[in-house]
Amino acid sequence: MTEDSLGRRSVLRNAGIAAGGAVLGGAALASPASATGRHDHDEITGSWRVDVHNDDGSETVSILSFAAGQVCIVHDISPAGPPFTGTWRSGRHGWFKATVLTGTPGEGGPGSAGVVIELKLRGAARHDFVSGSFTFRVTDPGGNEVATGSGTFDGPRLEA
Repeated sequence: MTEDSLGRRSVLRNAGIAAGGAVLGGAALASPASATGRHDHDEITGSWRVDVHNDDGSETVSILSFAAGQVCIVHDISPAGPPFTGTWRSGRHGWFKATVLTGTPGEGGPGSAGVVIELKLRGAARHDFVSGSFTFRVTDPGGNEVATGSGTFDGPRLEA
């Protein structure tokens, strides 16, 4: 394989992993998470350990966190990857949607422009369990789409 195809393969793998937080993970919603606070079983605020099922057949594990100020973070933990940050919005009955992004260094190393991965999540929390679907889009430094993908995620709330 060429260095270019290996680089693209790594980007696509990382994009799929990140989407899994889906991932793809954990996310934070309207109020800050509290280790001592009580929560409604359908509340999304806090963090979730999710299994990410990419449509290409790969499986990963992510932490999805929803925080005050509509901040959402997805961090791949197995295999480890860069964090995605962005925003989320809650709906009725535990439903949510979120958009998070991450970037990678370019071929010139740190400081050079690389690809950007945008991950869109849709899901709901029910009885301390979250599940949903995601799509991702990878763009090069010029904004050109180089890859897309999708999948699902599910997992329990993390407790302190």
